[in-house]
Amino acid sequence: MDLLWPGFLVVLGFIPIAIAAYVWRLRRKQPSTLRFSSLTLIHQALPPSSRWRRHLPFALFLSALASLIVAAARPVTVVSVPGGQATIILALDVSRSMCSTDIPPNRLEAAKASALSFIQRQRSSTQIGIVAFARTAELIQAPTSDVELLQDAIESLVVGRRTAIGSAILRGLDAIAELDPNDITRIVGIEEKPRHPKSNLAVTGLYIFDSKVFDFIRQIRPSERGQLEITDVNNLYIQAGNITWAKLDGFWSDAGTFDSLYRTNVYWARKNLGAHKERELTSF
Repeated sequence: MDLLWPGFLVVLGFIPIAIAAYVWRLRRKQPSTLRFSSLTLIHQALPPSSRWRRHLPFALFLSALASLIVAAARPVTVVSVPGGQATIILALDVSRSMCSTDIPPNRLEAAKASALSFIQRQRSSTQIGIVAFARTAELIQAPTSDVELLQDAIESLVVGRRTAIGSAILRGLDAIAELDPNDITRIVGIEEKPRHPKSNLAVTGLYIFDSKVFDFIRQIRPSERGQLEITDVNNLYIQAGNITWAKLDGFWSDAGTFDSLYRTNVYWARKNLGAHKERELTSF
């Protein structure tokens, strides 16, 4: 266990001083004398007393004070937990107080540097989202593993009025809740010609890429077939959280054999030209 502010533990030295002062006060207390007409009456009126009970309030006070001092020292510990793919939401304060220069060059720039350093230390499979909060909290970057997108989101932060910490926490929880592991529309991976497919969905081969595709192509390596697989590129988009897809209903055929090519022609003849063209193709 470590302490973020260990200097606060110096205050624990006041506890022995408080105990010594308490004992000194008890010893200097002067006994008082009162006159009563009947000692039996006084004995019956007095409640049963305990030697230690009168010191219990002071002992509880010292215990609470010691706990408060240790808590002020901010004890922390690092616990390793098993995990495959983690999702982290960074909530960054962008209120005007972040313009303060008590941390050079200012609080906002120091927070940006800490956030970027944190992102660089994470695994490539870790999904990170960015929430900025001032008067309101906004999700400025959905959870993604694309470091460039995260850097652009952090560097574009500007300050605003007020501070809504509670809203930032709620918005971060909402962003994580949106990543439903049971959502059947969420792509978790694409396999190249699997022997045992995990679903009945197939990639049709119609892709629309942005300019980042060239960066992803530089990251992939030839497969066992000695080819650069477009599936590997698509999986990098999945890891970055930047892929969308649409289900296409209807007829599908690879047209890679004579039989499949024939079936494809018959299908389009029936669909576009009518049944009589289908009979012509069949007789041919």
